[in-house]
Amino acid sequence: MTVAAIPGSTRIKSVAILGTCVSRDMIRIAAGDTVQVKKYLARGTVRSALAHSPAKLSYGDPADLSGFERRNFETDVAKSAFKQLGTAEVDICIVDMIDERLSTWSAGDAVLVNSKGLEALMGKLPPPWKLHRPPSVRDETLKQAPLWAAQLKKAVGDTPIVIHRAVWAYGADVGEAAVDDQNLFLNQLYDIICAALPDACVVSADASVQRAAQEHQWGAAPFHYIDAYYVDVWSKISAAFPDNAG
Repeated sequence: MTVAAIPGSTRIKSVAILGTCVSRDMIRIAAGDTVQVKKYLARGTVRSALAHSPAKLSYGDPADLSGFERRNFETDVAKSAFKQLGTAEVDICIVDMIDERLSTWSAGDAVLVNSKGLEALMGKLPPPWKLHRPPSVRDETLKQAPLWAAQLKKAVGDTPIVIHRAVWAYGADVGEAAVDDQNLFLNQLYDIICAALPDACVVSADASVQRAAQEHQWGAAPFHYIDAYYVDVWSKISAAFPDNAG
């Protein structure tokens, strides 16, 4: 089912996204051409954003790697996400934590996300790099979340932060136990971030639209939702930033 984008009744004309296609698709589906995405930083995690940049990396230049994936990889290597947000000049900055599903590589104090860009450019990293599956680093992620939130606030300054509390939905090719387990962690993480950013606008989807899409542009996944999900969340963000706001 396709749901029409909501009419423009908000002062939001441009956004930055530190998150995933969950928030990017919301703009595309629910806001359409009325809102410009000036900065979209994806394929990042709390631990990778706060880690040191690797001293030396060599990688190729595959012709089939998209510019989007290369940019995300290079942002991760340079640890420049917060710096880029600081120069975005947007009306709001939207964050979601869905990319905490991604595995990470670590070597000493360096951490890299095992993104599509990394896989295409570098493949499997040699020792001393070690691959960590997401559940194994959850405690470390939760511990570092307040610092991540502080760095985000420092980067965006007076730009309002919108915390999009996106979680996994039932209905995709993932068992309910896996969805419940991931959402328990995600909600713990969101709780910590919201507490660290008390002035942020926090939005989440109504239960009635928290459903995975059977057909989606990016394929079936528990974080690829029906169109009504995106419209519901965007309507709440729009209502928080009306045209007549002083």
